[in-house]
Amino acid sequence: MTIDERLDRLALRHEALTQSIELMVHDHREAFARYDANLAKYDAILAKHDGTMAKHDATVAKHADFLAEHDAVMAKHDATLAKHADFLAEHDAVMAKTQNMLAEVVESIDSLARVAHLHERRISNLEEGRA
Repeated sequence: MTIDERLDRLALRHEALTQSIELMVHDHREAFARYDANLAKYDAILAKHDGTMAKHDATVAKHADFLAEHDAVMAKHDATLAKHADFLAEHDAVMAKTQNMLAEVVESIDSLARVAHLHERRISNLEEGRA
């Protein structure tokens, strides 16, 4: 093989390698373009996620505020219930005293009714002449 033939073969190989490298560069550029597009999509998803998380954090803060207010209302409610329980205990004590007094009044009325009945019989007996 002559030097010219070798140079021609070398030139052909060089041309083939150059074309291969150009194709590889083109493929790499397409791959990087896809990578950049995907990166942009992921950045958009991340931004959306950050917005969602901010809304979530705001909702959690609102719920925490609501729970604090609810706890305060419940504490007031518990205090009111305790006052009502005390009032009911006092009321029950007063009612017990009132029932005792009513029982004594009823007993006194019964006793007076018996005395009145006895007096009526004596008066009737005296009027009829039986003493």
